[in-house]
Amino acid sequence: MAEKFLRLPEVRLRVPYSRSQIYRLVATGDFPKPYSLGARAVAWLERDIESWIAERSRRNLGTYPPPASRSKENTVSPAGTGGIW
Repeated sequence: MAEKFLRLPEVRLRVPYSRSQIYRLVATGDFPKPYSLGARAVAWLERDIESWIAERSRRNLGTYPPPASRSKENTVSPAGTGGIW
């Protein structure tokens, strides 16, 4: 199976960072380094980005409190339906 390279716009669709933030993270070693494709072109291996996302998900798993339970008495109905659901 051939490796797939992702250019910066494709990487940005997968991670919530700007171009400058991605390069800051690369410089600090907190994001995968891109590969040079030529004099003015770089790209990331798709598997490197997927691994980075998976690792971040594993690290963050369980760090947030579970969502508060919602009772019908405490919720407001969507606009236009009137009343409490």
